[in-house]
Amino acid sequence: MLYQPTRDRDKEQKYQERALAFFKQVLRQDPRNMYAANGIGCVLAVKGHIREARDVFAQVREATAEMPDVWINLAHIYIEQKQYVSAIQMYENCLKKFYSYQNVEILLYLARAHFVYGKLEETRRILLQARHMAPQDNLILFNLSYVLRHLATNTLRDEKSGLEEVVSAVRNLELAQRFFTMLSKATERQKYDLNHAGAEARQCTDLLSQAQYHVARARKLDDEQRAIRMQQE
Repeated sequence: MLYQPTRDRDKEQKYQERALAFFKQVLRQDPRNMYAANGIGCVLAVKGHIREARDVFAQVREATAEMPDVWINLAHIYIEQKQYVSAIQMYENCLKKFYSYQNVEILLYLARAHFVYGKLEETRRILLQARHMAPQDNLILFNLSYVLRHLATNTLRDEKSGLEEVVSAVRNLELAQRFFTMLSKATERQKYDLNHAGAEARQCTDLLSQAQYHVARARKLDDEQRAIRMQQE
């Protein structure tokens, strides 16, 4: 969701061309091989031919409704095209039809779709569901902490946030700081960048240093609004 290792572009391109040639050969021998067609769509997508890839995936999905990979690939394409609502619907339909909402990998795809769509509360809900299913997966915890920090930051920056909202935001920041600090000290190889986790922990610390100001401001706002309501009664 956040971290991707450095890639060797030349090697990738060579493997992509080999894969494309292989899938085309399979398709020539068996024109009804949907796995080969789906493979061609994947290579086209990786090579940046998004519209062509979408057309291939759509044709495969029309030919067979029992292939979850193509549903996921179509949703990925929708993300690339910034059609976030369509992507979310496709991920959710795939989860429901094939996995009874019990697939962590697709839940993470769904969470990412909500995140880029700007739906942070829904992103948090989905990540909590994924964490419940895979409590040992530190990448989920990293992403959950990242969302908690974003949610808290948005609340603290909003001068109209009430006291209860601000106090909840501070608690989320404290949780995120604790998680990021723990994640930054992991000794085993992880799917995220340890330095990134450390930087996030420090950012949480900086925000928490301003917490009392935000709490005092929100308390003052609540008191003023309470006084106005009393005068109107």
